Amino acid sequence: MEMILQWLELPPELLGSIFSRLPTADDCACARTVCRSWRSAMRHHTSPARQLPPWVVLQDGSFMTSPQGSSHYRSHTFPDDARCVGSTDGWLALDCVDGEKRHSYLLHNPFSNTTVPLPELEAIIGVVPESFMIRKVLMRSPPDDIVVLMPNNRNHLIILVRPGKGVWLPKPHTAPFTYIVDVAFLGDILYGITEAEDLFSFDITFYGDGIPVVASIHHVIIKGSAADDNTYEWSNDDKDENDNNEIESSDKDKDDSDSDDVEGHYEDEDARDSEDAEINDGEEVDMDQIFDGIVYGEDEINTIWYFVESRGKLLMVRRQMQCPPYHHNYTRKVEVFQADVISGMWMPVLDGLDGQAIFISKPFCKSIAACKEIDEDTIHFIDTRDTFNMRSQIISVPQDDQDYYMIVWRFSDLEGPTWIFLPELVV
Repeated sequence: MEMILQWLELPPELLGSIFSRLPTADDCACARTVCRSWRSAMRHHTSPARQLPPWVVLQDGSFMTSPQGSSHYRSHTFPDDARCVGSTDGWLALDCVDGEKRHSYLLHNPFSNTTVPLPELEAIIGVVPESFMIRKVLMRSPPDDIVVLMPNNRNHLIILVRPGKGVWLPKPHTAPFTYIVDVAFLGDILYGITEAEDLFSFDITFYGDGIPVVASIHHVIIKGSAADDNTYEWSNDDKDENDNNEIESSDKDKDDSDSDDVEGHYEDEDARDSEDAEINDGEEVDMDQIFDGIVYGEDEINTIWYFVESRGKLLMVRRQMQCPPYHHNYTRKVEVFQADVISGMWMPVLDGLDGQAIFISKPFCKSIAACKEIDEDTIHFIDTRDTFNMRSQIISVPQDDQDYYMIVWRFSDLEGPTWIFLPELVV
């Protein structure tokens, strides 16, 4: 009893130091409930909210809360028949499969235990072949605004859905959608990059009862070269061949006063059973239609592009990854470029990230403010666990990675793990 009283009578200055070191919001909430003096000390020692390091999420709903994978557990709120196919901030995108192998989709926040069903997607990707994968899920303002999905099917590389309203997707093989490798939101506008490092912006509006529609497309940065089979060069011929889709170039002499709707297919809540909208209707997919956003080069060196918003800027991360046989993959080279929409060029970023750190995964990338747990001007890759320092240009690889790789290999699948970001901590 005497020991308990000593803890209750700790001076406020010492309690403030203790509170500042609590790792999670749950720990802070527990500390407030100890006694009146602790609650009072918590109120007097508040500090600005800070972002904690993200957790790693595997497809079975398991969380890895430490870099080494030593803290590994499965959330009790994760549905038994679901697998994680993407994330945005603190939200997970889940794919649930019933006994008839029909897919349904939902958004789930494990911190608030909030779930938002996406029945609008069932008519589009409810019945799909085993080779079908969702590469990315991006939310503009979760949970009830626009959700962007990027499947691995070149027929429909971008799908827009608004919970409770409807879904939109471009016509099959429509440029530039079929060339997009990654997307990011800057404000209300969706941007996408291609393997050729062209940059497009997609203006999204709402049709009828709130169904999202891409109203116009702007070609912001033109970099593609027809000399490379893996690149794409936009031309006026392409524009004419795609049913008058409005593509506006960033050329200074182009008049962009007029804008037509981009033709596509949309489904409202009364059309969820339409088989015309299904991707391949469960049949096998031609392997030429499978697309994972990676260029596979010689000597086991692959190039991957990532796209992320950071402090109001659009950053493209170009990464070369070495994939040697019988050994772990590792990052070979990293380059970062900022989109200059005025000049229509990618500008190399050489002087750091303005105090930010970027966390990279194929399903989701995010830039957050550095803190004592996160070094500034660093880029963290979830698949190889290496870190690139923008200022020193050094790629560091942790040595104690065996447990991490064993857990990832056991509980993950082809899509790989993703990040989930905890609510900001206020102490």
